[in-house]
Amino acid sequence: MASQWFYVQGGERRGPVTAEQLKGMAAAGSLGPDDLVWTDYMSEWLPARRVPALVFPAAAPAPEPAYAETFAPAAPAQVQSLAYQTPGGDATPVTRRTIDMLRQTRPWVILFAVLMFLGAGLLLIGSVIGMLAAMQVRSGLVMIGPALNIAMSLLYIFPAVFLWRYASRIADLSYRKRAGDLEAALEAQKSYWKFLGIVTLVVICLGIVLVVVLVVAGAAAFH
Repeated sequence: MASQWFYVQGGERRGPVTAEQLKGMAAAGSLGPDDLVWTDYMSEWLPARRVPALVFPAAAPAPEPAYAETFAPAAPAQVQSLAYQTPGGDATPVTRRTIDMLRQTRPWVILFAVLMFLGAGLLLIGSVIGMLAAMQVRSGLVMIGPALNIAMSLLYIFPAVFLWRYASRIADLSYRKRAGDLEAALEAQKSYWKFLGIVTLVVICLGIVLVVVLVVAGAAAFH
């Protein structure tokens, strides 16, 4: 099956066209050397002049070296995008502003991750000290509080790890500009919110159970 090509003109993605049609457009001048093109074996959108098979009229700039998948150059200023492969196999340009917004989010993500790590560490240290003190008293009831705090400190570690991973993937995306890094960043963010959602539901359920128990116990005390 012949590969299908897409190209961007005027900020809009067009196609698909066959490789022969794309060559004809380049030769006729309807496809400019700075227009972005993409096909399924390319990791990102590239200027048409970087595709060796495309020949432009003599007035166009000389072609640059052949495309190499391991090289990730910045996209031209007029479109600034990278190729993002959707589940349906369609390629959608991701704008430079998308990457910039994620890059601006990264410092705040790191801040909250560090605060969570510090909070978990301080809570764990305090809980261990409380546990040791409770062991001196030799009272099982006194040890319940420190034990619960230790469990809470361990729970804080998971969202902190997810946030730190999110920040790291944003850094990878900013440096390499690959669609896989964008997916990894969103996956880390999804894990963070999923964890918080599960913990929130568990806390709500425990609260409801506690309320029911208190109501039942109160009703039994009046009888």
